[in-house]
Amino acid sequence: MKIRKKEFFFALFLAITVFIIIMILLEIPKIERDLKNNVKNDLLRTISSIVDNFDHKLQVCVSQHHGQTLNSILEQNPVLRSDLESDLSMITYDDIKYSYVLYRDNENIFRFMLDGATQDKAEFGRKFDIEDQKWQRAYETGQPQLITQEKLYTLWFTYLKPIVVDNKVQGIIAIDFSLEGQKHITEIVEPLHKYVWIFLALLGIGILLSAVQFLLYRLSQKRVYLDPLTGLYNRNFFNDIISTIDYQKYAIAMMDLDKFKIINDTYGHEIGDDVLKKVSNVLKSSIREYDKLIRYGGEEFLLYLSMRDLEQTALMEILNRIRQNVESIEIKAGLITIHPTISIGLNSYTSHFKSEFDAISMADKMLYTAKRTGRNKISSFIPSHKGAEHSIHMLNVHHVKEAIEEKRIFCEYQPVVHLGSNQIVGYEALVRIRDRDGKISYPGMFLPNIVHSNIYKELTLMILQICFQKLRDEQCSISVNLNITDILDDDIYTTIKRHLELIKEDAAFLTFELLEEEQITSLDTLKERIQSLHSLGSKISLDDFGSGYSNFNHIFTLDVDIIKIDGSLIKDIDTSDISYKLVESIIAFARASDKIVVAEYIHSSKVLEIVKELGIIYGQGFYLGKPSETLSTKPDYCP
Repeated sequence: MKIRKKEFFFALFLAITVFIIIMILLEIPKIERDLKNNVKNDLLRTISSIVDNFDHKLQVCVSQHHGQTLNSILEQNPVLRSDLESDLSMITYDDIKYSYVLYRDNENIFRFMLDGATQDKAEFGRKFDIEDQKWQRAYETGQPQLITQEKLYTLWFTYLKPIVVDNKVQGIIAIDFSLEGQKHITEIVEPLHKYVWIFLALLGIGILLSAVQFLLYRLSQKRVYLDPLTGLYNRNFFNDIISTIDYQKYAIAMMDLDKFKIINDTYGHEIGDDVLKKVSNVLKSSIREYDKLIRYGGEEFLLYLSMRDLEQTALMEILNRIRQNVESIEIKAGLITIHPTISIGLNSYTSHFKSEFDAISMADKMLYTAKRTGRNKISSFIPSHKGAEHSIHMLNVHHVKEAIEEKRIFCEYQPVVHLGSNQIVGYEALVRIRDRDGKISYPGMFLPNIVHSNIYKELTLMILQICFQKLRDEQCSISVNLNITDILDDDIYTTIKRHLELIKEDAAFLTFELLEEEQITSLDTLKERIQSLHSLGSKISLDDFGSGYSNFNHIFTLDVDIIKIDGSLIKDIDTSDISYKLVESIIAFARASDKIVVAEYIHSSKVLEIVKELGIIYGQGFYLGKPSETLSTKPDYCP
């Protein structure tokens, strides 16, 4: 999931940061040592060069006094001694504190031969107490030695240079020097230490605060991902996992509570919420821990069933168990006991589909089939030999559902004009979807894709809600398009009837335009319901008459008030004799049966002229008025 990726990269960033800080802490002492060694070595090279020059002077002095030792020469020549001490004092400066020359007597006691000090000068032969065996080693090996002493912020060194004459050590030139620079190095490095520790402390506090914030974030994410009523995952969770889950490893089931709207409207939202909670608990207890259950809509649930070690028969067993467990729920509503049922659409062949949305759409289509064939059933998708061709037809189901949830469904209204008076007498409501960028999609772009899915009913119910609200607000005649199968749907029919009963005095403003896209399977029920809508004051129109399944018999069987001639006939009426004759016969039939006729698709003045000549009173089309969100007050054309 996306969130887990963010957590991983945040933890990785913290780990790298801590690692870098630790490496810096480990490197600081090394850097300090390296700096001190570099300063020491540079100074030592300088001192070594100075001492070599002074040693050369002493060598010359000994060579000029054949047979004498350096000790005896300096003892006998106070003037020479004074000159040499003067030379020694010249090499004393900030870092070189003392310079002197010692010899070792027969009792291994070191004594002064020369002292470069300007104050408290040691006399010749004065005893010098040594504290380091490197003095003896220098005398015995004839090799230079370095004595180191660390005092607080200062490193002290004594450089010992044996004076070797004829392979015999006759004395030692000693230079005491200090690294005052070490203090400066420490002054530079110590704040670095301090700042690093301060940074580490701040980092620690930051990590602690981040951990607290992360825990709060996880708690808030849990609230964001969980539906507060049922405790199930919600659409936010679905939207986040949709791009990360390997849907082909799952069977997808779409489940919907049967007649939940009736339960909610009849017994109240409190009972409805209780039904949802108890059903959700049953669903959770009926699946495995690695399955994923999401509350997809109001009473709709989406279930991802892991196909790991699961056969097709086992899938049906799980879903049958769910169906039976839901059916066994008992909820008291006063003296009434409610037994909810659930319809399930299953797509276990998700690998046949190009995208997860397509796979879900097929499960939704199967749910629609389960509801259409009696409810409280499981309808399972079985792929044809053409494989995933179904996915093409269901491409936009998910987008339509999102549009419904985000209230991006709206209607435009095309005027219906009285061709004699040129007055607008009503409007046909035409559904539209506005995407998040403001682009509008028209019915042909989404209705064919969802007509056999469960989402189609949700869209129809929303359109009805929009139109009833428009009728109340504007007090004008509005026509609403419905499939004949919509009237046969219990939820849609109940919604229409309830609204009409609420607006009895305005029901005459409403016309239902019925389009027959499928063969009528329950004609008696349809006739009964149309009569009921008539009795409540609304009108019935037969849309697209002259095409599809529409036939003359339905005019009488369904007791329609208005015939809307199919636009494909009107469109070509000025160029096609067949279209003209068909329209002419429809008009004659309508007059004989006392039905109102409306001509659709009037797109030019020529077509309008012919329609008028044929005696058609009402017309509709882009030439008369284009659809718009606001109601037009007059036709677009000038007669």
